[in-house]
Amino acid sequence: MMQPEPDYQEITPNPRPPRRRMLGLGPLGRRRSSEHNIWEPPSSQDDTEISDQASLKAPSPPPSPPPPSAVVKEDVCEQAAQEPKGEPAPKVDSTLWWTQKGTYSRCPRQTSWKKAEHADSMIDSMLLWLNELNNQYGTKLLMLLHSSQHLIKGIVHQFQAAAVMWLLREYKVSGPQMQILLGVANSAWALKPVLGCISDMLPVMGWRKAPYVIITSIGGVVCTTAIGFSNVNSIGPLGIVACLFGMALQAATCDLLTEAKCSEQVQEKPQLGPDLIVYVWGGISVGSLLAISVVSWIIVNRGPQAVFLACIAPSAAILVPVCLNYFEEVRLSKEMESTLRANLRGQPEVVGLCVFMSGLSVALSATGVLCTSHSIHCAAALTVMAVMLLCFQLVLRPEIARVITFFALQASCSVSISGATFYFYTDQPWQYHNGPNFSVNFFASALGTGAAIVSLLGLGIYTVHMKAWRFRQILMLSNALMALMALMDAATFRRLNIAFGIPDTIFVLGSSVSSLVIRQWQWIPGIVMMSQLCPLGMEATMFALLAGCANVGTQVADYVGAFILDYFEVHPSGLRGEGHQFDNLWKASLVCTAFHILTMAILPFTIPDVKQTGNKLLLGKPASATWGSMLSRWFEES
Repeated sequence: MMQPEPDYQEITPNPRPPRRRMLGLGPLGRRRSSEHNIWEPPSSQDDTEISDQASLKAPSPPPSPPPPSAVVKEDVCEQAAQEPKGEPAPKVDSTLWWTQKGTYSRCPRQTSWKKAEHADSMIDSMLLWLNELNNQYGTKLLMLLHSSQHLIKGIVHQFQAAAVMWLLREYKVSGPQMQILLGVANSAWALKPVLGCISDMLPVMGWRKAPYVIITSIGGVVCTTAIGFSNVNSIGPLGIVACLFGMALQAATCDLLTEAKCSEQVQEKPQLGPDLIVYVWGGISVGSLLAISVVSWIIVNRGPQAVFLACIAPSAAILVPVCLNYFEEVRLSKEMESTLRANLRGQPEVVGLCVFMSGLSVALSATGVLCTSHSIHCAAALTVMAVMLLCFQLVLRPEIARVITFFALQASCSVSISGATFYFYTDQPWQYHNGPNFSVNFFASALGTGAAIVSLLGLGIYTVHMKAWRFRQILMLSNALMALMALMDAATFRRLNIAFGIPDTIFVLGSSVSSLVIRQWQWIPGIVMMSQLCPLGMEATMFALLAGCANVGTQVADYVGAFILDYFEVHPSGLRGEGHQFDNLWKASLVCTAFHILTMAILPFTIPDVKQTGNKLLLGKPASATWGSMLSRWFEES
């Protein structure tokens, strides 16, 4: 039986209409009135121009309907579906939609969250935004980022961060020594450079990413389980630090290799690069919020070890998408492996720098474990930072060297005294009578919940208002705000808020949540910038350098902070009547505030004055990370 010819049109590409027409057209082909800010139907002249773009009758057989993602509600595309067949809507970044009447019609394609003008609510806008990310980057990448970033860096990391200090408190570890041990445990993040080189140069059976994620994830799950079933008598402080190192190694490897995959996509589609980064950090904030909502109950009722048992499932979840090849890797042939190795061997300076940076981190960790003098710790940390920055300038091309130098200094100038502030906030009245005396529920959950919620607000502000800013603008603002937050902390430690009648809960909550939002504004531009600075084929290595220098900087900040606490004789450890230990804590906080000024001073000399949504920043020889470096110029001249 003959089937009737379907009622459809094939829309053929046509030249873009004049710009004055494009900017004047609103949703569904209506024109905007600049005087009254309302939508008007197109004029007859517009109809004449639009009709010139009419398409030809399509040949048989008819195309199959588009996938379900292209189906829209009748009320959204009602006007488009009723258009005459010979007069489709003008081409305004549009796509074909399959209506309920069985005809193709044009509706404006939503290119960003901001442009979802017909959305009925914030949820509809967010769904449209996620759908656009899915169309641009694919479901596999989003799911891979979900398992590595949202689950591991969101849920698992927040569980660990909330419980680890309570865990070490059971061993009566002092504040400065706690910072040293945590610096050693987190030094696995500083091994990213060598992990990136190994991934790029030594594929396992033709696969560059998946095998390393699987190996480190199995080790991380084993270490998590060991802490979960431990107690004070079975494992000592150094054993806990070793297991924390294994967990951090898994998180660092998954973070590095998924960020490298993300960088490849951002280079291809830079216009939505900030949106993809916001998706990552938004999911991390949501994961943190979920973890925070239950972590205090677990600590109070089951102990800090039970928190690590809750980390086992989300830590192991990464194995599923990786085994299903959500990296979308193509198994390399022997010839391709040889080509990749030759490309990296052609830049031995970069490989040597990665190995050298990892060696510096290991030496710094060994100093923290084997030596008890905080003066030696500080001297070793400053020496490591100076040597590392010198190596950047010698080995890397100037565009990359300047950016990495800034983020290394920004991390190291965020001097941490958290080992002492933890006791300041959580000591009970019999330990510190005039302190805030926060409970586990407030410190672990209330502060964290407020921070996670406000961080989502901060990401929304970044997405709507800041993603088109220049790099210098957002980094200057964020560092100035961090200095202001540090001053507020000093006021809390001096108990000035009590003198002015401001409760500790309100003052500390405002300072904590604001600091987390500002740190996001500091780090997101760095990821976007490095995505645009990655030489071709070296995504993992360059992201490893950026993350490695930032993590070495964080380790340096911990060591310098421990020295400052020791200098001002701030050594709390949770003992009875230790309130005098906090007399000089405000002075230590003021010294830490001064370091933020150094970051602001070097910013104009290291960060390019360009927009975040621009194209790649490497203009010459985009496959080289050393072109124009001091060392390469010296070899050429000699």
